[in-house]
Amino acid sequence: MNSEDPHSSDLSLSIEFAPDEGDPSRIFKSMAQLIESFQDLDRSLLSQFDLELRSELVLHDVERGSLKAILRNLVKDLPDDALENADWKRIIGHYLLKGKYAILKWTDTQESIEDRTQLEPLEGELLRAAEETQLQGFPGYKPIAPERILGGIKSVTEAAAILDETDALLVDSELGRFSFNGSLAISDLAIREVLTSEVIKTVSDQTLLVKKPDYLGRSMWSFQYRGHAYRSKNP
Repeated sequence: MNSEDPHSSDLSLSIEFAPDEGDPSRIFKSMAQLIESFQDLDRSLLSQFDLELRSELVLHDVERGSLKAILRNLVKDLPDDALENADWKRIIGHYLLKGKYAILKWTDTQESIEDRTQLEPLEGELLRAAEETQLQGFPGYKPIAPERILGGIKSVTEAAAILDETDALLVDSELGRFSFNGSLAISDLAIREVLTSEVIKTVSDQTLLVKKPDYLGRSMWSFQYRGHAYRSKNP
C-alpha cells in the first residue's frame, strides 16, 4: 500500500485457526465483535468533530484455516468550508488507520492497566498521528477523552478473548503487520479507578441544626442541614 492508493488506509483482520477444532462459531462471533469494536474506535477517534462516519466492511476472502476481513472507512457530511484547502476525507481516513493501529499496538504490549499515567504514551501516539496527518488543522480539534480510549480498548480485547489459545489474530496495514494476543482484560471497575485515581477533598464550615443532643455520650447526635438528617457521635 502507498499514500497514492485510495485504499491505503485499509486495515485487515485475519483470524487463523486449526481446521476441525473447537466451536466454529467463535471465529465469526469474534470477527463480528471486532468489527463493531473498530467502529466504536472510529467514533472515539472522531469524537472531537461534528462528523458522521460510516465504516464499510469488505469481506475479502474465506480461506482454509483463516477468515480475513478488510475494514475501510468512508467519511461523509464534511462541511464545505473544511474542504477548501485539503483532501480531508483522505486525511481523516489515514488518521483513523494510524489511530486504530496505535491503539492496537499499545494494547498488545500491556499486561494490565492500573494507573492513569500508563495511557500517556498512547495519548502521545494519537497526538503524533494527528500531527502527521495534518488533522490538527481541522476546525475544533481536541484530544480524545481517556475514558473513550479505555472503552475502545476494552471492547477490542473482549472480542479477541472469544478466540481459543490456538487461534491467531493478525492485524495488517501499510503501517505494519503483527499478531494481536488480546490478553489484556479491563473491567469497568478498573476503568473507573484509572479515571478517578486522584481524589480531591474539600473542607468547609457549615452551621447545622441540632435535633437531638446527647451530652452523656451514650448515643449519636442528630443534625439537620438543607432538609437532610445527619448523625454523628463526635459533633
